[in-house]
Amino acid sequence: MLKRNKILKPNIPAQTGKAVLKLLILFSFFTISCSDPLGLDDNVKTTIEFAEIKPLVIGNYWEYQVNGYDDGKEAYSYVDRFRIVDTIAVSGGVWFIEEHGDEDIPLVNYFQNREDGLWKSSGNPGEPGHEISIMVPYPFVKGSEFVVSTNQSGESIQKIIRKVEEVDVSIATPAGTFRCIKYGDYFEYNGTREDLPRNVLYYAPRTGWIKTFRYVVDNGLQVLSWEYILTDYHLE
Repeated sequence: MLKRNKILKPNIPAQTGKAVLKLLILFSFFTISCSDPLGLDDNVKTTIEFAEIKPLVIGNYWEYQVNGYDDGKEAYSYVDRFRIVDTIAVSGGVWFIEEHGDEDIPLVNYFQNREDGLWKSSGNPGEPGHEISIMVPYPFVKGSEFVVSTNQSGESIQKIIRKVEEVDVSIATPAGTFRCIKYGDYFEYNGTREDLPRNVLYYAPRTGWIKTFRYVVDNGLQVLSWEYILTDYHLE
């Protein structure tokens, strides 16, 4: 006990001190990484929980400025609000109902966060005949690709293939600046894929879609057709 009371200024060996310093630096790194909005680790994955990919809570909404173009000139402009209004329980779990457009006759989509990403159903997922596809896979892997839509008419098959172009892109909007995943949607017709994406999309985990651009591909060039830009949002 006497020896313990006398140790007022411990003499830590140099090697031990360096080791402690390294541990402190390492601890600080992991603390910062875990609080990072994306938690990026060499463009491989994020540290967010899969349930946070899209904040699905009744009352949440995202408001976008929509601008349409014709021959490079603005043809129309309006505001579109996407809102989570209800849930539905089916055999595959709980889905969240999102409406947008005309409040009297809204367009409806169904969303569900899963361990492998955000899934969307074009109609009531409890009824047959609706396409259910993944919109935002998790983890986020640069260069990965996945099919978001498949349409078949006779012998003709059209697919939309979404590719992760980048995993940490800073995007500024009237609603704020967000760190985003950048996607490109490539159209494929009967196995032949276009070289340029028809859609370029930016998604911020824990927030939602930030910007979306739709292009017409003409003679190897992208011509802007319309754009969605986040202007306001509310998350519970």
